[in-house]
Amino acid sequence: MHSLRAFALIIFIIVALGYLTTRFIPPAYAQLATHLLINEAEMDPPGTDLGRQWVELYNPTNTTVNLSGWRLQSAGGSSTLLRSASLVDAGGYFVITLPGISLLRRGDTLTLTNSEGTVLDSTPRLTDTSDDNRTWQRFPNGIDTGSIIDWRFSPPTKGGSNGKFASQIMLTASPTSVTYGQSITFAGELNATTSTSITLTIRSSTSTANVTIPTSQSGAFTYSWEPNLAGSYSAAAFWKGDGFHYPASSASRAILVEKVVTQLNLRPSSLNLTDFTPTVFTGAISPTMAGIPVVIKIKHPNGTLQTQAVSTFDNGTFTFVLLPMTDGTWMVTASWQGDANHYGDDSASSTVVVTPAPRLSSLFLLVLELITIPVTLAVGFAVYKYGRVPLRLPLGQILKRRAPPHLRPLRVLNGAICPLCFRPMMYEPKGADWHCEHCGVYYET
Repeated sequence: MHSLRAFALIIFIIVALGYLTTRFIPPAYAQLATHLLINEAEMDPPGTDLGRQWVELYNPTNTTVNLSGWRLQSAGGSSTLLRSASLVDAGGYFVITLPGISLLRRGDTLTLTNSEGTVLDSTPRLTDTSDDNRTWQRFPNGIDTGSIIDWRFSPPTKGGSNGKFASQIMLTASPTSVTYGQSITFAGELNATTSTSITLTIRSSTSTANVTIPTSQSGAFTYSWEPNLAGSYSAAAFWKGDGFHYPASSASRAILVEKVVTQLNLRPSSLNLTDFTPTVFTGAISPTMAGIPVVIKIKHPNGTLQTQAVSTFDNGTFTFVLLPMTDGTWMVTASWQGDANHYGDDSASSTVVVTPAPRLSSLFLLVLELITIPVTLAVGFAVYKYGRVPLRLPLGQILKRRAPPHLRPLRVLNGAICPLCFRPMMYEPKGADWHCEHCGVYYET
């Protein structure tokens, strides 16, 4: 009865230890050992134990180790000396078959010393009464924190790795849809509590970019990414693993980067023109972009289409000069086809009406009228003011060229001299006027 209780207690302890070891995640300071380790032990193989017990050594270092002169001892008193020049490669395993029955089934320990007698490794007290092929082994492979929790009782992995912890990466992207020029924040967490780095792979249909991102002590990481090209992307995080963890990849996240919507405007300096009158069109693109090719489309009054290419300045504006050669309605539109990161746009049409310029004959008559009317008025006024001719006189007399009233003939004896040219004048009894034939002026007597 007591033996059954003891056996049940042992089974419970084994199961409990197995559960704890499978749930254990090594602390951040746990690292692979820098020396040879006792990595696995078969204490109670199925059937007879004689000559069938074995121990596995593991070399976690980067150099080959020569086991000549090394010794493996148990708490039960057995000692095994490794006499031959046995070599264990870097990262390799070495299995030692123990002579006779070297290990006790209950509470035994193993100690490994080198050729100089220095103790390099030892196990906690181990018990195996299963009489099967299960073994005590370090898990994950090569861990050494000096605790019983480093060990688990599992099916054998003789001459190979005892396995590692599975690792997981969670990855999120926020937001998952942006416009070119905006950024996306990637965040995630690695379930291995250790400072390491993960690789974020961002793929499009034409390119792949890998970014190395460090993790915090808790395994968390963040990264802000600004796409340099609009389009569809996928992103995933990858970790190469370490001595205690297998590699891990996150689920892929889909990212959409939309093109920027642009707006093109165009306006003329005048909407009504005459023949050969130029008008300047000014336009701009929003958001501001320099060196953008803009196509000006001109529709002539007869329906002919004409195009002209211009480019935006540093401030996003552009200009165009229209030189209409015929009258009628002209329509002008600006457009650009966009690029990899921007949608194109067409401006609203600008309508310019060109009226015919005045012809030469009409202009001549207008000028003649403008000159004749004031001249006629001036002559009439002068005749009225200075002629002092009664309106009852004949028209010929009224239209005589008369001198101003303040000019009087210079009387000399029976004649008169013109005050303008000092030449003799003729007296006309009909009009009672002195007349200078040289100047053509009549003077009042």
